[in-house]
Amino acid sequence: TVSRVLNNRGYISQATRDKVAQAMKELNYQPNEMARSLFRKKSNMIGLIIPTVSHPFFSELVYHLEYHADQNGYKVLLCNSNRDISKERKYIDMLKKNQVDAIVMGSNVQDVKHYLNLNLPIISFDRTVANNIPIVTSDNYTGGRLASRLLVDKGCRKLAHISGGVGGPNHAALLASKRFQGFREELLDTEIEHVSLELEITGLGDKRNVDELVRFFQEHPDAD
Repeated sequence: TVSRVLNNRGYISQATRDKVAQAMKELNYQPNEMARSLFRKKSNMIGLIIPTVSHPFFSELVYHLEYHADQNGYKVLLCNSNRDISKERKYIDMLKKNQVDAIVMGSNVQDVKHYLNLNLPIISFDRTVANNIPIVTSDNYTGGRLASRLLVDKGCRKLAHISGGVGGPNHAALLASKRFQGFREELLDTEIEHVSLELEITGLGDKRNVDELVRFFQEHPDAD
């Protein structure tokens, strides 16, 4: 009877449900979710791997993903990889051991083969992992062109493009590189001057990046 109440299976009178709930409260009983997930072969947990929750883009992503997961009865296991290969590998192993139902990948510094062998549903967010792994993203190339066009239409005469890691070792996986491509190609047929700066992918708050930004604008004080 207790099992039927906990798993909401079959008809149980409200009086019986109340008695079971009261007994659980008095005994401070908590169902073993891991055991239940083994029985159901479903954990109702989603793994989310991102570079860092401190980045505004990813913090907003985490907020909305967790909200909608909760609305559908799922919990989110959040993993900050800091773009560290060993840390990302440990998180993936941890998610497998916790038998998550799927992984949302927003940070991938691992070899592609590592993901293809997981035998888990994977969705990539704004990162290209492999051709057969679905990706959720926007049209970054067109976005770059639209940004350039808007600035030119507003009368800007010298544009500056600042990005993180576009030319780095993982730039092929970062769709931000397409924004830079669109930004640059939109200006090809114009007389608008443009300059660019590629920062280390550690984040804008890193002191090295702050120093680079100061130096960049000292060299280009006329950038609009």
